[in-house]
Amino acid sequence: MKKSVFSISICIFLSSLSILAPTTSAQNIFPAVSVDCDVDVIEIIDYSYTSHNTFCTIENPTVYSEEIKLVALGNGTAINGVPESITLAAGESMNIDIEINTEGFGGALGIRNISINAEVTQAAGIPAGIFGAEDSAIISLDFLEYLEIYIREVQGGGQYDEGEEIVISIPEDQIEIWTNKDSSIYLRAHLIEENKNSNDPYYPLPEEFEFSQGTYNSCRYIITNSDDTCSWTVLTPEDIDEDWKGCAVVYVITSWDSPGSPTFDENANFDLAEMPTSCNTNVYGAEVVDISIEKDKGVENLISIGGNDSFIGQLGITEDQLPIIGGSILIIFTILIALVIIRRR
Repeated sequence: MKKSVFSISICIFLSSLSILAPTTSAQNIFPAVSVDCDVDVIEIIDYSYTSHNTFCTIENPTVYSEEIKLVALGNGTAINGVPESITLAAGESMNIDIEINTEGFGGALGIRNISINAEVTQAAGIPAGIFGAEDSAIISLDFLEYLEIYIREVQGGGQYDEGEEIVISIPEDQIEIWTNKDSSIYLRAHLIEENKNSNDPYYPLPEEFEFSQGTYNSCRYIITNSDDTCSWTVLTPEDIDEDWKGCAVVYVITSWDSPGSPTFDENANFDLAEMPTSCNTNVYGAEVVDISIEKDKGVENLISIGGNDSFIGQLGITEDQLPIIGGSILIIFTILIALVIIRRR
């Protein structure tokens, strides 16, 4: 009986307010609340940035003041800045700045929904009871796919002789990967001559260089296996015209989206912007080591009479000095022969 009297009293009170208050399309005589947030979706791609800010507007569209209870449902995130309750006058609205902390979601991928809920608990100082109203706004946190790679060390740089094998490798535990992907990436070794550009995506070696049998230009690296390694064995030419200088660039193919290993043929689907074209590359995730190949000059040095690389040149003797030195040696040799002949007589 008491509940019936109380409900009838609220109805009479609200009806009297509707008679006394001016009516507009934006005003309600029954308890109501609306929640509207500035964004519907927040895209998250930087795993290291865990704080995301936005604001939500809570509005009282009625002709009397309301006390409104607020609840933030974070779905595993921490939502800061939402008060437990607010009081709004008739037709008043309030912006609430909220901070969404996604720490702990470093490996998340896909959509996580959070919501801001509002419930009217009092209208014009009277408990809303069965006439209470609710509203909510949903914000979708879209954790996008990300991949960050850092190659600490590449081995295989240095000086080689012509015909010698070059072994380029990434030692164990020398690749750091931050990602929410659970798959694999492909690394590639590219030999480039000094001061030259290479824009051939299908064959990453200079002319007359080739991979040894069983070595492929791309290496599959399992993201979840930190013990994985990659290596490439390159055969250098047996006879080069002159000393060769250049570099080996190891880089990552991140845009490969077809099953299996990249073949890098005309039908390959990968981003050419990820391929280095010179030893001064600024391609993301690429590591460069210098390589030089020395032509075998053993025979040339024996028959050469000048030049810095010849035997005589290494003694510091110039070609202009050779006639004088040669003449002096000939005179000394002649005197020695004459002395030997005289002594025998």
